Amino acid sequence: MLDCEQRGLSWRKAVTLQVMPEIDLDVCTFCGACISACPTSALSTEGQKLILQADLCEYCGSCEDICPLGAIRLPYEIVIVGEQT
Repeated sequence: MLDCEQRGLSWRKAVTLQVMPEIDLDVCTFCGACISACPTSALSTEGQKLILQADLCEYCGSCEDICPLGAIRLPYEIVIVGEQT
């Protein structure tokens, strides 16, 4: 956690975590486990392609947890947002 006050900074909103699921289509076998596990139906298949509807995804990690081959990864990235005052 960033301590902005110790650094002499003041932020309206200091830190947020963004997660964008990454799908390795070379590893994915289209078994459908992630589709069944997704509580918001953000995942679907179209032929031999796994489709993620980012606007429906809540980044809960269910797809990553259930994938038997580890084809889905939710990397975490720290993003500074807001304005420095």
